[in-house]
Amino acid sequence: METLFNTMKISIRPPKGTPSVFGITNELWTPLQHGNNIAVYSAADILAKVLAGTSTFKVNTIYFEFSNSTPPSVTPTRSGAKAYYTGLTAPQDFVRAPIIADPTFLASGSDYVSNVVTFLSSTKGIFVGAKNGLPFTVGASSQVYGFALVSAPVPTDMSQDTVFARFYNMTPITKTSNQEIGVSWPVEMQ
Repeated sequence: METLFNTMKISIRPPKGTPSVFGITNELWTPLQHGNNIAVYSAADILAKVLAGTSTFKVNTIYFEFSNSTPPSVTPTRSGAKAYYTGLTAPQDFVRAPIIADPTFLASGSDYVSNVVTFLSSTKGIFVGAKNGLPFTVGASSQVYGFALVSAPVPTDMSQDTVFARFYNMTPITKTSNQEIGVSWPVEMQ
């Protein structure tokens, strides 16, 4: 029995997400762009820990990747997400923003009860990048060009973060004095 248990595998499709980016002015969320994410391999690490009941593992953070110069063109892959973020150098950085509301759940079809979970986050009140300490301000001409959905089991220790999914292929959004940037990120399990 032990040999059978050790070799049994369950395959699931990578979760798919369709994040939407918003401009936020006076608490009003105005849609700007949307697209499809890429679930990275480390998403499976998060899901395994969640299934095992590891209470500190949950998606609770979104990275807002930005540049204080011309944003680079990024083609994300399913591997190497953590190395990518730890390797960012100036003028690139990312805002490490918490999820700002309890996730919501929906069903994607009649076969499901609550297989779509949606996360919300914004840049409100954040003025410095998490990795390189770069200013995230109007004066620095900060432009957001990518996002990552992240599990941060220790909110004060970025080295323990695990990336779940990434989203690029959008027009960069410039930080303005009267508008914050928000994201609504639904993730569908099938």
